[in-house]
Amino acid sequence: QVLDPATYSTVPIDGKICREAMKSFASHYSFDDFRALDEESKDFIMKSAHAAMNSLDSAYRCTHHFPNDDDIRTPGYTTYVRTRELEQFFENCPDKIDSVIIREIRVGFEKTVKGVRRYFKRVKPTDFEFLALFGLSLWNDEIFNLNEKLLHIAMRNRSMILRELHSYYTHQGNYAERIGHIYSLLVYFQ
Repeated sequence: QVLDPATYSTVPIDGKICREAMKSFASHYSFDDFRALDEESKDFIMKSAHAAMNSLDSAYRCTHHFPNDDDIRTPGYTTYVRTRELEQFFENCPDKIDSVIIREIRVGFEKTVKGVRRYFKRVKPTDFEFLALFGLSLWNDEIFNLNEKLLHIAMRNRSMILRELHSYYTHQGNYAERIGHIYSLLVYFQ
């Protein structure tokens, strides 16, 4: 896959594509419960899950596409941003972004993006663990604010994911250590 540098104007399109892909993942590949929900509930869940799922996805793709460059974030499936190239990112922004703002954004990126990438690389989640993290991010705590029905569905799906992880770790022989890392990673991304 070819990744292109992101620009300010591509981020809304990238975000929409990302949300739709995550919605498709939840509907078609993972959870019958999600597929049966009305569109308003699906949209609420995706909105509440997007930030964590997007960060997880970005860390995963960056680790695979740019394993030795912790300066990169992927705001979309086909784009990336380097912290040191933020000036180019904002070139097509309709508002003038001065160097002070860019410097502050760069500091924020360095704290979050590099920290997330380092922790992700240290934990090295397997594909199975990554999918579990994705599912736990989807069925997140904010869902509980919508209604009782969604609370029940979210709790049931989280329990199912945790049972699968338990079974997986039982065969791996490192349950306590890995489940601790996975939960820490999930909290870090949220």
